[in-house]
Amino acid sequence: MGSFPMGKSIAIFFLLCPFFVLDMCGQDIALVQHEVLTFDSKTKGDGQVLYVHKPLNYDQEPEKRYPVIYVLDPEERFAHTLVAQELLAAYTNSAVPASIIVGVKSTDRYFDFSPKTSNDWSVPSFIKKTGGAELFRDYLTLDVIPTIEKKYRTTPFRVLVGHSMGGLFALETLLQQPDLFKAYIVLDPSTFWNNGEIVDNLIAKAKSLNIASGRLFLADGLVPETVEVKLEPNQERLEKYLLTNPLPNIAYKYIGLRGELHNEMPFQAVYQGLKSVFFDYRVEMPWILSAQQIEDYYVGLSVKYGYPVEVPAMLKNRGAGRN
Repeated sequence: MGSFPMGKSIAIFFLLCPFFVLDMCGQDIALVQHEVLTFDSKTKGDGQVLYVHKPLNYDQEPEKRYPVIYVLDPEERFAHTLVAQELLAAYTNSAVPASIIVGVKSTDRYFDFSPKTSNDWSVPSFIKKTGGAELFRDYLTLDVIPTIEKKYRTTPFRVLVGHSMGGLFALETLLQQPDLFKAYIVLDPSTFWNNGEIVDNLIAKAKSLNIASGRLFLADGLVPETVEVKLEPNQERLEKYLLTNPLPNIAYKYIGLRGELHNEMPFQAVYQGLKSVFFDYRVEMPWILSAQQIEDYYVGLSVKYGYPVEVPAMLKNRGAGRN
């Protein structure tokens, strides 16, 4: 019996890798501090669950409001997102604002995150039900976001983090309801779905996206280090298009994480994604600026972010001390 050359067999395996990922691999949510919020949903029924992490000083600063980072697949993606967020927001870094993190569970991620299946594409046999993305988006819009914004002190700056099928959902949300979130962190999205339909749709609609101001971070895992192969060819097509065709009113950044497999790459990518979507939060070279110049910068940033952005304590203290 013949065999594939090594390079081709590796390429084929990683091309199909998203199909084999039945259970996501990541950090267990029990590793980090969080609240479990149970609420009744108009769209999905009673007893829905959200995981919520409040900034460490939330209760000590009762007047302060916070951006919200919504994380799909929280059972695996919540813990490392929280760690990255708290590290970057720490006093001595002040690279991103302190934020509320919300983990949004799905009942069946293949159903909840997928658009309707086209007639000329065969769904992998292990996937039993598809096409629920519109319903899940209604769940976010009508239930999850209003529930969080009623219970917690939030700002209009919302971030969506999605990996794999969650990344596909995030891209489709950017096209369908671009202003639902201020920023999108999209990690190794399942662009293979419907023979790359999401890429076709984005290219077709890119120039007419009705969004006042947004941010998009896209990352993929380039595997393995010794072979020039993309995880999925439609993803490469998307990356090449966005590289040369800027989306209107959207700040965009892409990174490739060479040597990181599909389920490894979110650990690094979320960290980079948070820095990217909050790229302007930390004023550059504050040591050469006066206190008034720093204050003026954050007044201007407040207009861009849509809420009053305080000067980070580290900058107010001119770098002295730490919390």
